[in-house]
Amino acid sequence: MIKKRSGIKPLFPELAEITERDEETIDRLRRRTYLFCFAIIFLFALIVYRLYDLQIQHGQEFEQKAISNRIRIQKLAAPRGQILDRNGEEIVTNRPSFNVVLMREDATDPEMLVKNLAPVLHEEVSTIWDRFREAADTPQHMPVVLKKDIDWQTLAYIESHKNTDFPGVDIQVQPVRVYAYGNLMSHLIGYLGIINKDELEQLAEEERRFASGDLIGKRGLERLREEDLHGEKGELQTVVDSHGFVQERIKKDEPFPGKDIYLTLDAPMQRMVEGIMTKNDLAGAVVVMEVNTGRILTSVSAPELPLDQFIGGISKVNWQALQDNPRNPQMNKVVQATYPPGSTYKMITALAGLSSGVITKDTSFFCPGYYKFGNRTYRCWKHSGHGLVELRRAVAESCDTYFYTVGQKVGVDRLAEFANKMGLGILSGIEMENEKTGTIPSKAWKLRTKREKWHDGETLSVAIGQGFNTVTPLQICLMTATLATGGVRMKPMIIDKIIDIHSGQVKRFSSEVAEQIPLNKDYMDIIRQGMMDVVQGPRGTARRVAIKGLDIAGKTGSAQVVRLAQYKGLKEAAIPYKYRDHAWFTCYAPAEKPEIAVTVLVEHGMHGGSAAGPIARAILQEYFKDRLPPEKGGKAVEAVAPLEEEDAAPPLEEGD
Repeated sequence: MIKKRSGIKPLFPELAEITERDEETIDRLRRRTYLFCFAIIFLFALIVYRLYDLQIQHGQEFEQKAISNRIRIQKLAAPRGQILDRNGEEIVTNRPSFNVVLMREDATDPEMLVKNLAPVLHEEVSTIWDRFREAADTPQHMPVVLKKDIDWQTLAYIESHKNTDFPGVDIQVQPVRVYAYGNLMSHLIGYLGIINKDELEQLAEEERRFASGDLIGKRGLERLREEDLHGEKGELQTVVDSHGFVQERIKKDEPFPGKDIYLTLDAPMQRMVEGIMTKNDLAGAVVVMEVNTGRILTSVSAPELPLDQFIGGISKVNWQALQDNPRNPQMNKVVQATYPPGSTYKMITALAGLSSGVITKDTSFFCPGYYKFGNRTYRCWKHSGHGLVELRRAVAESCDTYFYTVGQKVGVDRLAEFANKMGLGILSGIEMENEKTGTIPSKAWKLRTKREKWHDGETLSVAIGQGFNTVTPLQICLMTATLATGGVRMKPMIIDKIIDIHSGQVKRFSSEVAEQIPLNKDYMDIIRQGMMDVVQGPRGTARRVAIKGLDIAGKTGSAQVVRLAQYKGLKEAAIPYKYRDHAWFTCYAPAEKPEIAVTVLVEHGMHGGSAAGPIARAILQEYFKDRLPPEKGGKAVEAVAPLEEEDAAPPLEEGD
């Protein structure tokens, strides 16, 4: 049925007849039109919002990213500061190292690139992939070092082919250390290594100075003086194309080298001493110090540390070899190794006895070759005995029986008090890492560490430098220097000055008194006389150290490693190396007006007078060469021959 619209006259009668179906169709089309228009408006709104977000809210950020796709910023490593000796002789300098790096964002086919590059670098493909994996956590724009310190032939080949065959590969120049005299001062100087994750986190506040892959000091002065030696990085900005090839250099800020460090050490003397230790295949330590300033002239730890193996990172094989070496080349034995002081400690016993009033310079004791205490017998090194001995002779001939007696009368606490004052058993404050204190025992110390009471018999061993006593070679040198100055203990120092080559600013290091010990001059005189007799006396234990025209005050010592009773009667060569006594010799010269103190410790050298003494003699000859009369021979230590029996560490006998 057709409905007519009332009150309306149709304009076109033929259209007046509209069915209900037609109206429904028109309504449906109208709704669709509205939805379509709304969708278009919504999409345009999203586009407008996105444009606003990109161009207004984050415009600067994306602009910077766009620029970075065109401009590449490369950090330039700063040359580290040089290390020089007291006279300005170069010990550690720098040279350029050419490293092959890969910009990962420019490498379109890393797998093919590595395959083609491996034979050029003379590396296994797996080795290069390992370096990729190691850099997985670093940002993509950071270069991956594929190989360090390539030769000129490899450098020329890569430079001529990198734009065609090696997309993303570049050559970066990085300064590396040059050791002018090989491993000279190796333990003191230390070495560099690649910064690890933990170090980066600790240096977060200085992140602009350090980045993944940077070299940083790992040991020695390289680590302790990292802030001075590091320098400031430069920056290079270049324009690159879509393949990463450089099109134009925009800006270059040159890096600032680190500061130069001048040591107190004397390079020629250091070379001589290290040469003696190496030539004779000796392990141990040698320290030479100016007694009035505390300046260290020589600091030798043997065996040497192979610094060349650490350039560019030490291999696992070489690292394990160092770890397994029984002579401990990684240890700086000057401050990190501790040994029983042996008879060098007897000056402490003498000082304690004199200061306590237990003895005077004229007090004598009879030495039959042993000392009885309770049901125990303690042997003197000279089994036939020294007879009636007063202090001066006891020092000169190192009579154990005399010092057993004095030590027993003084007591262990008084011995410990004087030992500490003279620099034993305490940190010296020298700028060397991981310095050990050693052990100077007392009653309180044993109760605290062993949870046991002190036994009087233990004092006898302490009095001759055995028992629980352990010291570092530096501490013995400090003790000797303090004896030379009459009680002024200096703080040892190894840095003379630091120079900033840009500003010209010089930071100088002054001598510092650690402690002024009030020692009676008469007491010091008698001990000094005994020490002079050690070298110049007819029965001294270091007669072979004597030098014509130079008065030397010294003391030998043998530090027992284990009891050698089971090797009694055997020749020294038949005793296993690791069980032989350590050999000490310490001295100062000139005796009347001391200038330097010299301490030598030869591991398992048996006798101080024969193993350590000749090394000290060579040092004194070198230092005083312009003031000595001509002398035939003796200018170098060709070999170290053992002396029959002098100053051997005495075994503790029955009941011990």
